[in-house]
Amino acid sequence: INERFSFVSDLVSMIADKSIPSVVITGEGGLGKTYVVMKTIKEAGLEDTRSFLSNLEKNEDDEDSPFLMQGDYSVVKGFSTAKGLYRTLYENRNKIVIFDDCDSILKDPVALNLLKGALDSYDERWLSWNAEASFGDSLPRSFKFVGQIIFISNIPMMKVDQAIRSRSMCVDLA
Repeated sequence: INERFSFVSDLVSMIADKSIPSVVITGEGGLGKTYVVMKTIKEAGLEDTRSFLSNLEKNEDDEDSPFLMQGDYSVVKGFSTAKGLYRTLYENRNKIVIFDDCDSILKDPVALNLLKGALDSYDERWLSWNAEASFGDSLPRSFKFVGQIIFISNIPMMKVDQAIRSRSMCVDLA
């Protein structure tokens, strides 16, 4: 198990230095998956967007971009709809997004399609949301995602969608 956790740490370090786009880490609850990921992220000197909640920065690469959170990574725990996922990926399109026990996105077909686009192996990874909304929304219909994603889940690895597994480095700690 120590060897596997060392492998997890190495993969998270590769995410931190932008060498790979995604890691899926699965295993039973209480093993220390989240602990190892967060320890490695912090050892890499990365900062959580939540520590900058009162400070907003404008994306200098895009004059029309809305204000974005500062920091290097964002953690999503709990539940997300596909639209919430789209918003999260847009707002953190140049950061590391850590989905910790946010298994709803790994089960929703629309969310899976968004994730497949975000993890694609093309030079540019574009995501689109082309559903009409009956309420005001500041989200663009499409954007380029240049961030990385870490999935931490108790779901057995073989139950994670094959397309997500094939686009990610995977570690099963079961």
